[in-house]
Amino acid sequence: MKIENIEKQVKEKIRNVKGAHDYTHLERVLKLARFIAEEEKGDVELVSAMALLHDIVRPEDDTGVYHALDSSRIAKEILENAGYSTEDIDKILSGIKAHSIHSGKEEPSTLEERILFDADKIDALGYIGVARWFMAMSNKKMAIDDAAKLYIKTLEKFKKTKGGLYTKTGNKIAQKRYNISKKFMEDMLREMHTRMTNEDLIGL
Repeated sequence: MKIENIEKQVKEKIRNVKGAHDYTHLERVLKLARFIAEEEKGDVELVSAMALLHDIVRPEDDTGVYHALDSSRIAKEILENAGYSTEDIDKILSGIKAHSIHSGKEEPSTLEERILFDADKIDALGYIGVARWFMAMSNKKMAIDDAAKLYIKTLEKFKKTKGGLYTKTGNKIAQKRYNISKKFMEDMLREMHTRMTNEDLIGL
């Protein structure tokens, strides 16, 4: 199958990539994107290809400005090797470019582009999102409490705009994970900055 061909090529391309944008990120976005596509009646095959290729270029220390464009350039060759039609390649590359707000491309316009956008942003929420955040912030030498406070500020912006997500299914998933992320960070900061008492010995 074409998608299996892509998976093989992507694994080879980023086998040495570690951190918040390693292959497991692509796998999670793929799972999310497929689920949302099935619920929203989107093209699962196109969305799957977009998900696997959207961050094939993503240095951990980059600003996010160019990675979508760079990923689309490499994705083109991979898609050609996998046997995708010119029409489908154009659709997939457009989705890759549109998944990042920094790419300079207009907002996601097709259902499939919007599904990828949502799936990628959702992976920054929940327990996995928290873990990825600290991995990324550790590269910037940020203290734990400072990183947590910054994440909460990011969540506040997310809530005001509903994350800028497009699909009904994506918003439902995001809301649940948003609540998990916010509670985790607030509980952690409370633990870090609250005076120890005898109650902390209960159960030890």
